[in-house]
Amino acid sequence: LQLCEAMEHAHENGLIHRDIKPHNILITDKGKVKVTDFGIARACSSDTITFAGSMLGSVHYFSPEQARGSSADVQSDIYSASVVLYEIATGQLPFTAESPVSVALKQIGEEPVPPSKINPQVSPALEAIILKGMSKKPEERFSSAAEMKQALVPLNGGGGSYEPSLVNGNGTGKKNKKLRPKGWAALIVGLLLVTIGGYFGALELFHVEDVK
Repeated sequence: LQLCEAMEHAHENGLIHRDIKPHNILITDKGKVKVTDFGIARACSSDTITFAGSMLGSVHYFSPEQARGSSADVQSDIYSASVVLYEIATGQLPFTAESPVSVALKQIGEEPVPPSKINPQVSPALEAIILKGMSKKPEERFSSAAEMKQALVPLNGGGGSYEPSLVNGNGTGKKNKKLRPKGWAALIVGLLLVTIGGYFGALELFHVEDVK
């Protein structure tokens, strides 16, 4: 919810982040979410993917339009945020491959495995939000970060449900069940594991020898 609020604030002020990913999301000791690296993100262009070495991490969170080399917009940030939510819910990325280019091709042409297939405790409601946010076509995603936030609000604390207007063959959506407490417990455990892994990964990353 806080990530959506941060994106909403940025978008309202004419800023598209273009590089939403866990590496750019910080959480304070009091649980406040901070989205960082706006300056670096704004410096990115359609040529960025060419520099695979420096964009290895980001390509896993690229929207299909960014992977094609098109400019990013509000829906691009929503796609990337949905990939982050997918990773929190399942413990893994939706698309992986041996090279950044291969990952980018999957972002463009492959559908992600439904989160509930990986983690059965992911509710239909949460899954619908994730998959809507990760739609290949920008117009089929949430129209704004505020809309995505509103879809998530009823699920906060395990109550409520979400009825997505997912665009399919006949243009209709399906009704979803309430988010179960066990589902939230699984998400919290998954988030803790990701946080712990990121902590030790950061320690290793920043441990370098001094050089002249």
